[in-house]
Amino acid sequence: MTSYGEQEVAKAKENGQWNKIVKNFDFDNMIEDFTLLIDDDTAILEKFTKCSFSMKKRYVGFYFDAKTEETKRKRLEKIKTAINDGEKGMLY
Repeated sequence: MTSYGEQEVAKAKENGQWNKIVKNFDFDNMIEDFTLLIDDDTAILEKFTKCSFSMKKRYVGFYFDAKTEETKRKRLEKIKTAINDGEKGMLY
């Protein structure tokens, strides 16, 4: 390893990033919970179920990452619009 790499490892160990615990998300359950949120709109639900797993992960990750209910509500509307329009880009 280069000296720069060794310095970066030492820095990461010092600031706690080296042993940082990475969250493991249960996307299967998140997707299941999200489908319950949109089951009132059959057209959106049908299009969502046809999405690839990676697109479903993107949508549910965007939704469940919100901290407040107001933000979740706004994001849900953005997601519904994106699903309906077939958009595959970023939702922010």
